[in-house]
Amino acid sequence: MIGFLLRVGIVAFVASALAVASSVLPVARDIDSDRDILTYLSGGGAARPDILRPALDRLRARNTEGAACRLDGGAAAVAVSAGIAEHHLAAANHGAVDAAIADAIAIAKDTLRCDPLEASAWISLARFELLSSGDTDRSLELLRFTYKVAPREGWVRSLRAAFLMDVRKLLTPEDEDRLLADLTSLVEGEASAAVVSLVKNADRTFQRRLGQRVARLPFVRQRQYQLEAIRNLVDVSELSIPASSHDYFRFERRAPALRRD
Repeated sequence: MIGFLLRVGIVAFVASALAVASSVLPVARDIDSDRDILTYLSGGGAARPDILRPALDRLRARNTEGAACRLDGGAAAVAVSAGIAEHHLAAANHGAVDAAIADAIAIAKDTLRCDPLEASAWISLARFELLSSGDTDRSLELLRFTYKVAPREGWVRSLRAAFLMDVRKLLTPEDEDRLLADLTSLVEGEASAAVVSLVKNADRTFQRRLGQRVARLPFVRQRQYQLEAIRNLVDVSELSIPASSHDYFRFERRAPALRRD
């Protein structure tokens, strides 16, 4: 199990991106609601088990009271359990990793039982099922549900693209086309830096395929992507704008009718 985790090396997801040490960390009792939890994480609070575990225990106890589902708190529970698991993975806490991953899987399943439209739970389940079992086909099957419940949300596209880039060699042609669509939409949404960080280690063929799609975007979006890509040695040969600043501005002046920005 641990050997597999170390080999996979998947980019940290959901709360791991938020697990930045905070200069002033609240004590556990200060995090007492779903909003507190998500505000804490999105504000850069560290995904430390000693801080988040009590809050997670309260969420689980509340959400399992009685037989009825409670839709509130699902996203918070998913984010917290993922953050705790990512913390143990990053710290190589081998004794706690398996239990934390199992916990994240159980919470994602509980959340989906009550709210099958919660995209973060599908992504968390796909991520940690892969780490637990190594079954890529099963994980991709789970991830595909996000295209049904949240096909266009930017934050879902970002998490989904990060996951798919890490298993790209195992994707079907249809999955890769969807990945390229997500990446292109992120560039269109002014997230070029994030996209370049995902594709900078990909092969040139994939980078060119992405470039062909980005070339259909407005000039300004292409330029934003181009500048980030050049700085990171990402192929920009398929873009429809010149690479040099001088040529770009000359090109822009000569083709005003073609601008789509």
